[in-house]
Amino acid sequence: MGKRLFLFFIVVILNSFLSGESTILFRGGDKVESSVVVVIDSCSFTAVRQSLEKYGRSLQEEGLGVYYIVFGGTITPEEIKKSLVDLYVNDNIEGAIFIGNVPIPMIQGAQHLTSAFKMNEEKFGLRRSSVPSDCYYTDFDLEFEFICQDSTQPELFYYELASESPQVVEKEIYSGRIKPFSGG
Repeated sequence: MGKRLFLFFIVVILNSFLSGESTILFRGGDKVESSVVVVIDSCSFTAVRQSLEKYGRSLQEEGLGVYYIVFGGTITPEEIKKSLVDLYVNDNIEGAIFIGNVPIPMIQGAQHLTSAFKMNEEKFGLRRSSVPSDCYYTDFDLEFEFICQDSTQPELFYYELASESPQVVEKEIYSGRIKPFSGG
């Protein structure tokens, strides 16, 4: 039953992309006490579909529910974070796995939250002085102010840690990133 349900969702997703819909959320398997969400771009989804199906089954065998957010085109970190917060509040997700070309938040004013990264933010440009951090996605209490999207690397989104934000990281969910293998 699980494999047929997964294949059904693949057909729904591919049809949605062909009709112009940019983001799809679905649950793989039954709803359980705790879940993880896989966030993946549509190109990576197509390339690793069979491996993703096996990965989802292994998570389910561990007792976790699995949600999938598959997006095509452009998606912002704000849209992803909103989905994660909604799933955390309504469906008790415990973690997120980012696969493929998921936007990378680049944080200014947060060097004190790192263990070793120290850079003069005024002397060096945004790219060199920003901290890449998925805390943007995983600590729902931190507040950020959008600066810009990188013009040469569009997967990078720059934010300033707001002065009124908590200055300590206390993640609500865990996260990990996986880049699909693209070589021969």
